[in-house]
Amino acid sequence: MRAGAFLPYVTGLTLLIVAAPLAWLVDHDAQEATAFLAAALALLLTAALMKRGVFLAALVLAAGLVVILITMFASIGPEARRQDALSIVSTILGMVLLSWFALRAVAASWRLRRVAWRSRNAATILSTVAQLPRDHRRSAALEPLVSALTMYVFGILAALFVAIATGIGLLAGLAFLPFALAGSRLMQRARQTLALRSAEVRDRDPRPPVLFVRSFVDDLLELAPKVEYFSRLFRKRLTLEEFLVSRLMTLGPVVAIGKPGEALSPLGAAREYVHGPGWQDRVSGLLGDSSWVVAILGGGEGLKWEYEQILQRDLTGRFILVVPPATPEVFRERWDIFQQAFPPASRADLTRAAEFGGPLCATFPDGQEPLLFCSKYHNETAYDVVLAMLFAALPP
Repeated sequence: MRAGAFLPYVTGLTLLIVAAPLAWLVDHDAQEATAFLAAALALLLTAALMKRGVFLAALVLAAGLVVILITMFASIGPEARRQDALSIVSTILGMVLLSWFALRAVAASWRLRRVAWRSRNAATILSTVAQLPRDHRRSAALEPLVSALTMYVFGILAALFVAIATGIGLLAGLAFLPFALAGSRLMQRARQTLALRSAEVRDRDPRPPVLFVRSFVDDLLELAPKVEYFSRLFRKRLTLEEFLVSRLMTLGPVVAIGKPGEALSPLGAAREYVHGPGWQDRVSGLLGDSSWVVAILGGGEGLKWEYEQILQRDLTGRFILVVPPATPEVFRERWDIFQQAFPPASRADLTRAAEFGGPLCATFPDGQEPLLFCSKYHNETAYDVVLAMLFAALPP
């Protein structure tokens, strides 16, 4: 759906930024500028609706592209075919490719029409400001934040200079890229500096917490991105933890035990740091307080102990397992360790799950077979869909 939305998005952006202003400033044609502006808004709206999975928007775009393709082919005369065959063939192949993406978007939006897969927890400006800490961390985050904005400004100036000097948009984009990547890393550091601690999120949210457990080696495990156009230049890839926590907040504030000695908390679950052997006692206390326990499938000794505690405390029905993107060999190794510590997992039919690409997450209802949510993809959209399906299947 996002790939299909690329054409109306870029075309609408071009009309809005280039064609409409030029028609007004250069040609002084208000009627033409208004037409460009209206077309730009219509195309941008179509793209936005397609990215949200609206079936009608995808259908309208696909039908329009198919009509244009048929009209284009029918209007080509014999003389034109002989004079500019290469240009005609390349144009038709390009339109065929775009039409194929649009038709795929129609099929995808139709399949997903019954699944509430869109995240309802997207951050807004007000919610982001409300989550800022109220101490020295605000001032500490100013340095990387200002540095990030400076990098973006320098990148825009460098891109403009290259564009004016060469007239090649691709080179201008390449000039902007290193500045954008540096800015995204500085922005990440600022966000980590502003991360709230476990006690703070629990004070702000009275619901029982969701305990997030994992091996420390998976703290920075990146998730394959969904198809986006320019936003990835302004931030690094999401980690699996950051993505999951943004969805799990519907169940309650998400907390986790942090890795001792780390200077900045990874983005995601609010950390509580316990030094020394007392971490098991603290995890036991959190298990007693939590409404749900969510784990990333791993094989560390500490995680194995946590699996055993979930089983011993009869929390199986309130346990969600998330399978990270991994090769089949790594998945099998981790699953074997998991089912040794958590015997209910041995009842899962992995052969059946493999027919659908393998599980991305699983629940273990009391007295029933494990419920596996599978996908042949392992990107943000796939996890979005299976988590939406999982939440719909959870008991009240």
